Amino acid sequence: MRIDNLDRRSPVHAPGAVWVLIALGLVLVAFVVYSQIQDSRAQRRAAALHVEAVEFEGKKNLQAAYRRYSWLCDVATFRPSGGGESSCESAARLNSTISAAYDETVAALKRYRKAKGRYPDSLDEVKEQVPPSLVPVLSGFKYIREGDTKASILTGIEVSVVFSLK
Repeated sequence: MRIDNLDRRSPVHAPGAVWVLIALGLVLVAFVVYSQIQDSRAQRRAAALHVEAVEFEGKKNLQAAYRRYSWLCDVATFRPSGGGESSCESAARLNSTISAAYDETVAALKRYRKAKGRYPDSLDEVKEQVPPSLVPVLSGFKYIREGDTKASILTGIEVSVVFSLK
């Protein structure tokens, strides 16, 4: 018995399969190009947000700068071209500065209350007791005085920190 009439083509060489492979290849190419475009857009947005953060920092609005750097650190892990600090390093540095300003402000408020028997009406009354390098940070704090024994400071970073002294 002869087997001359058998179709020896593999399924890959069948005309329909070739078109399916071509279509899959085109879909893959389209996906790669789309991903690169999206990545490029995300990088441009991250770069613009980084520029905003730098501008806020230059204007001594450290809390606004911190929030932008922190978002970039959490979401994009952005590092500006040309070197320099990464967004995570910038956020950590500003967090330290804001925390130091908070600590100094709380100490100044405690001294004020000890001397006068009450908390001041505003942070302006204790600015002189805070190191000059940290005074600009106070403009980003929200101070709430609740009577003579309780005061709150919202640092502008994440959550309010409340302290109560009697």
